[in-house]
Amino acid sequence: MNMTFEALLNSTQTLGRHRGPVTGAALVPGQQQVVTSAYDGAVGLFDLQSGGAALLGYHRHLVNSVTVDPAGRRAASCSSDYNTCIWDPQTGTAQRTLLGHADDVEVFLFIGNDTGVSASRDRRIMVWDLTTGAIENILEGHEKDVLALAYHDGKLYSSGDDMTLRVWDLASGRLLNTWGAF
Repeated sequence: MNMTFEALLNSTQTLGRHRGPVTGAALVPGQQQVVTSAYDGAVGLFDLQSGGAALLGYHRHLVNSVTVDPAGRRAASCSSDYNTCIWDPQTGTAQRTLLGHADDVEVFLFIGNDTGVSASRDRRIMVWDLTTGAIENILEGHEKDVLALAYHDGKLYSSGDDMTLRVWDLASGRLLNTWGAF
C-alpha cells in the first residue's frame, strides 16, 4: 500500500527537527523526499515541497548513516546500537532489523533487489540476504574499523581506520587486492 506523505505525516509521530548532529541524508528516487539520520537516534522523512517531517523511528543509540535503494522502496539506517534497520519510506514502517555486528555499524549498501552489505567498527563486512535477514557472508581482513564501502561490477571496495583500500569479489567473498597503508 502506497501512502501519501500527508497520510504518513498524519499516521505517525511528527519530527520537527533532529535534536543532534545530522549524520546522513538520502534522496528518495522519484519523490521530493529525503530520509535523514542523526545522533539523536532518529530516522526522519522530510518532504522537500511541503517542509513537513515524519518520524520513521528510532534506534537505541546514535544513527551513523542512512541510504536509500535505487527504486526508492527501502531505506537503511546504520547505528551505534550495532544494528541496521531497513525501512519502507512510503509506509513509514520498519521492514526488518539486521543483527550480527559486534560494534557500531557505519555504512550500508543496497546491491540489487535482495542483497545488502554493511561495514562496522568490529572490523567486519557482512553480506545480507534482504529477503530473510540472514547473513550470507562475512568478509574479514581489515585490521581496524571499516568505515566506507563502494560497489561496482561484482566488486566491493572497503576502507577504514587501518588506512587501506581493499577490493573483494562479492560473490565469493575473496579478497582480491589491498592498497596501503596510505
